[in-house]
Amino acid sequence: MNNSSIIDASKEDGTSPESSGVKLAMPLFFIKYHIHINLLRDRSETRRVKERARRLLGKIVGKVFLAYLALCIFLPFIFFGLYLIKSWLGIDIFSDYHLSDFIPFLE
Repeated sequence: MNNSSIIDASKEDGTSPESSGVKLAMPLFFIKYHIHINLLRDRSETRRVKERARRLLGKIVGKVFLAYLALCIFLPFIFFGLYLIKSWLGIDIFSDYHLSDFIPFLE
């Protein structure tokens, strides 16, 4: 393969910028193989729609995960605060059991 077999497609006459890429011609015995490598982004409408939908789905999944993570972090504190308010008000739901019976460091 020599340097003349590689042709820059953007320098060819009559080509549009969308077909910018590298063309490669490889002669092999009695057959000549042509390879074209495109160097530009795909700007078709279906690709844009798919990318927009993928980004939207990513944002939704990210927000749901963040909400779940915040719930896992703050829910124990909320329940503990409600327990302290219940204890402060003197409400006794289970008369024989207390939270300090189950969690020893609360004594």
